[in-house]
Amino acid sequence: MYRDDAERFMRQALRLARKGRGKTSPNPMVGAVVVRHGKVVGSGSHMRRGAAHAEVVAIEKAGRRARGGALFVNLEPCCHHGLTPPCVSAIVESGIESVFASIVDPDPRVSGGGFRFLRRHGVAVQVGILRNDAEELNESYLKWARTKRPFVAIKVCQSLDGRIAASNGGGRGLGSPEEIRFAHSLRSAYDAVLVGAGTVLSDDPRLTVREWRGRNPHRIVLDSRLGLPLKSRVFDRRGGERVIVAATKQRASNRKVEALKARGIEVWLLPEINGGVSLRRLLSRAGEDSIQSILVEGGSDVVTSFLKEKLADKLYVATSPKILGGTRSISWPKEIGVESVSKALPLRDLRVKRLGPDVLVEGYLQGAATARSR
Repeated sequence: MYRDDAERFMRQALRLARKGRGKTSPNPMVGAVVVRHGKVVGSGSHMRRGAAHAEVVAIEKAGRRARGGALFVNLEPCCHHGLTPPCVSAIVESGIESVFASIVDPDPRVSGGGFRFLRRHGVAVQVGILRNDAEELNESYLKWARTKRPFVAIKVCQSLDGRIAASNGGGRGLGSPEEIRFAHSLRSAYDAVLVGAGTVLSDDPRLTVREWRGRNPHRIVLDSRLGLPLKSRVFDRRGGERVIVAATKQRASNRKVEALKARGIEVWLLPEINGGVSLRRLLSRAGEDSIQSILVEGGSDVVTSFLKEKLADKLYVATSPKILGGTRSISWPKEIGVESVSKALPLRDLRVKRLGPDVLVEGYLQGAATARSR
């Protein structure tokens, strides 16, 4: 098969995989197509945890036409019994002769075992087609599978002069409708959204998805003293998402802990670092709970801490063509230990696009423990 044809079919598998965006965690997003005589005869997506895997869906749609064909899938097929049977058995039984995959699944239960099983049963395997695209698609899953810690992205909307809030402390209304829609689409794609107590006090956000069709993320609030009022909208539980308050063991009162728990809100009592919650312990706890990705939305102190401790993997920065000025307006980040331009935190793999009148820059932080192999 020619490389151009192989990439074309793999791109189709990747498009199918994206249908599971925000729905499959803690499983990866996977798409698959079965090809015979140069034509797609079956295709499938993994749509949610516990549902049939993409390979099985594609094979079932292909039926007898799968025999002698090729399977294109963006991630190594599984070889273990979980909520569903192993995909490699279905592949062998279908009579498929060759499998083209983008990347190895780092899950220890798979990690090359799926490919070895297929080769032992006479199925040819080729790995590496559109590797970078596949890694980016499942960057959250890959980092979590390798490190058991979530992929962390910071999302900021700033003015042209680098302010994220006016002198009254509020940042609501800074972004355009297009920027807000984008922010809500991000929320629907990440497992959890995280803010500090200051953001809750100043903006009283709901942190839900309203301007985009998608599920609400879990909500994590850093409130070391548990000082936020219970009437805060972030505590309003209307869906199946979890609401988590991270506090320090030393500062949280037992009475407030019980009051939050009575409302169905989880309280994580974590070690204290520099007067606040240990972010490293927070991420470890989140990873243990299969939270694979966290979107940090503020405020300035929280964003600064993630950058200073090199815990963020990715940045989304939207710039609004507005100037706030003033000495009391809030800028970001604060002190992160950069003393000269030569020590600045660089971004790689930059992308720039318009969001109405706003400009979005996104990129990956060098030096962070990202899942990307390059």
